[in-house]
Amino acid sequence: MSVHAEPPPSIVSEPHGINYATSNQLGKGGFAICFKAERLERDQPTGHVVALKIVKSRMEPAKLAQKFITELQIHSKLSHPNIVGFHRAFSFGESTYVVLELCSSGSLADMLKRRKNITMP
Repeated sequence: MSVHAEPPPSIVSEPHGINYATSNQLGKGGFAICFKAERLERDQPTGHVVALKIVKSRMEPAKLAQKFITELQIHSKLSHPNIVGFHRAFSFGESTYVVLELCSSGSLADMLKRRKNITMP
């Protein structure tokens, strides 16, 4: 049994009627996978591209699930130019989707590989 959620369908729907068209996988971490997606309005692309972090809704052990909920609560309150922007989180199917700002430079790991170190702006 995989710890990761299943890859998303081509269209993911929020409970509030917002849809996202998913495309390529951006990365995979310890318990989540991340895909590039574009917000749709009336089934048409809007040009608003985001990252969808996808996590299984049922996590074991329960302590891991609580840690994830705490992460969402903290991230939703943060606003800083050096922290990936949090838009919203919702459940769809068997997974929880976290809608995040898409970083054009890739992941922090990608940046470290390219630059070898990071300096403060």
